[in-house]
Amino acid sequence: WQFILNDYVEISKNLSPIDPSEPFPTQTMLIDYVRVFQKGAGTQPPETPVPATGTKWTKQNAAGDRKWSALTSSADGNKLAAAAWGGTIHTSQDGGATWTEQPKSEVRNWVSIASSADGSKIAALYDWGGYIMTSQDGGATWHKHAMSGSINWMSIASSADGNKLVAVAKDHVIYTSRDGGATWMEQPKSGSRKWRAVTSSADGNKLAAVVEDGGIYTSSNGGATWTERTQAGSRTWTSIASSPDGTKLVATAAGGYIYTSTDGGATWTERSVDGRHNWTAATISADGSTLAATAGGGGYIYVSTDGGATWTAQTSASTPNWSALASSADGSKLAAAAYGGMVYTTTQQIEDGTLAAAEAAVAQAEASKSPADIAAAQARIAAVKDARKKAALQARLNAITSAPSITTPNQPTQPTNSTTIPQPHGGAVSLATAGKPCSHIASAEPATAPAQYQGRVLRNSVRF
Repeated sequence: WQFILNDYVEISKNLSPIDPSEPFPTQTMLIDYVRVFQKGAGTQPPETPVPATGTKWTKQNAAGDRKWSALTSSADGNKLAAAAWGGTIHTSQDGGATWTEQPKSEVRNWVSIASSADGSKIAALYDWGGYIMTSQDGGATWHKHAMSGSINWMSIASSADGNKLVAVAKDHVIYTSRDGGATWMEQPKSGSRKWRAVTSSADGNKLAAVVEDGGIYTSSNGGATWTERTQAGSRTWTSIASSPDGTKLVATAAGGYIYTSTDGGATWTERSVDGRHNWTAATISADGSTLAATAGGGGYIYVSTDGGATWTAQTSASTPNWSALASSADGSKLAAAAYGGMVYTTTQQIEDGTLAAAEAAVAQAEASKSPADIAAAQARIAAVKDARKKAALQARLNAITSAPSITTPNQPTQPTNSTTIPQPHGGAVSLATAGKPCSHIASAEPATAPAQYQGRVLRNSVRF
């Protein structure tokens, strides 16, 4: 084995040819494993072709091959901003098709970037920076906000309007701003920890942050106080993302799994996906149904459209060293960036199992016409992202609910104790009550019925 740590190679001595049965070691943070063998000393086992799964991804060559380290998206997925380690910040106004370098951001070792919902306000951090950088015009111009000393910044997050910001660093307390980054306040109750990543709700009040080799902490008052969520456990956390309302969260751990919460971080569910990976980033849609995560060091992008229950490898994007991920608010548009690679975007909306589930639910509703099945189908249709397919399914469901139904007879004004109803075959059915007069019996009339019911022949039928 050779171990690649932080872009240099540490060679293990006395390397021997690879045995096909040799297990692959468990990955840990910042370490990728490369199988090696001496020429002529052995043969590499043939690779099994990977089946194509997931949606179609496009390599956006206009962004360039760089050490991309951070990525953010507007709510509609059209405005993107990407930052490169040892480079500048680049922006796109068309979902990644074309890119503009923003030279006024300056060349820095960028580590994190965040934007407002409309993409006009951007905030970014660089490694061991003495400033936090913000832009009010989509990245064209930048403002430096001096901080006390050089800080090992790790992550920054923004509210939907871009006014409330939160930033975390290793061995520092958490910092917050309520004026778009013009002024910053230390939050002492967060504690000085090895903070790794942070996320924010749309209103900037509900925050969640992860500690490297530690726990997950949440705040419901903009960072003034924090609660450790012990049920999540202590792990090598690498990223965390939040729905706009702050109730649904997704977090990733290096050399481990993906974890989701639907109650603001109080409880967590482990999502094993297809095994352990060096997860580097994650996103979650507004309704919490569509999640995505990147496996760095030669792994795939994985997408879930059912809240994390099942995941699909996005094989068309291949396996570069994924470092960053961004999503539109509805989860239909994704963008991913590779460290020492390119930026990739989805070219069609993420559907996976959502569309199939909706189609099956509508078919069931068409067959049964039961209110319960119709309601279930309506819920499935609401999760479909493709507007055209969603409209087609809705039309089918509307046809069920608008179909002519049997007209209910008018309620008689005079109830009765008994009545006789002639039958189509020539006989008659008599109905009577043993108690008070009944309006329902008074409204009785002949009805069409199946020839048999539960194996028994039917001759007389009445509806009332």
